[in-house]
Amino acid sequence: MPRFKYIDSFTENEDHLYDDYKNLGYNYEHHILKNVLSPELFGNPINDINYRQIEKIFEHLINAVKQIKLAYAFTYPKNAKNLN
Repeated sequence: MPRFKYIDSFTENEDHLYDDYKNLGYNYEHHILKNVLSPELFGNPINDINYRQIEKIFEHLINAVKQIKLAYAFTYPKNAKNLN
């Protein structure tokens, strides 16, 4: 259980309704390994399942690093969701 629990405000959607985020970075989800490894490795269905699981682990680790960045960044609100 986290030490601090940040509860979303009921006005959060209203506060950020007209936010126009640009340059959010590369969309890495679901194709990290596809862009790095050879397509022949994904041709084998048994290996494909294993690579997809490894890819999910990488995505989880990247998202965890983003949460750590948010925890120590004093310029962002604690409930910010758009962080590169």
